[in-house]
Amino acid sequence: MNRIEASIFGVMFAFSALACDPVTGERSQTVDADWNGNRLASWEVDSSEPKVIHVPNGLKLGVLIQEATAEKYSELKKSAWPYVPELVSIVLYDMGSSPPLELTMTWGGANSIQGYGSEGGADRVEELGSPGLVLHLMKPVCFDESKS
Repeated sequence: MNRIEASIFGVMFAFSALACDPVTGERSQTVDADWNGNRLASWEVDSSEPKVIHVPNGLKLGVLIQEATAEKYSELKKSAWPYVPELVSIVLYDMGSSPPLELTMTWGGANSIQGYGSEGGADRVEELGSPGLVLHLMKPVCFDESKS
């Protein structure tokens, strides 16, 4: 493992460790947003309001991440996939519009990497240009030694 990989691993480990409440064991969804390899924002998800990020191309971007509903899992269970990862909905908004304009809505894993830009990825979002935005979604599993 090179120095950069070790640094990334260390940051991800520290951030995910904070996402487990040490008293209750509750899990938190966290997100790192990158633009062309540079970190724009890191946050713990509050699914009631979009996180606003000012991206380098001038777009005032809203990112709303919410847990998948029981209905979504039920719908997927009826499909060809009886097992799916823990999912979240990801909605991107142009917050510079009044009212905010929805740019895309996708589903992704609670622990996944999702890319958005004019080249595509999780979805093509022309307003983000190239290389676009990369979201690193993390929701750690919190180990409870008393249950082992």
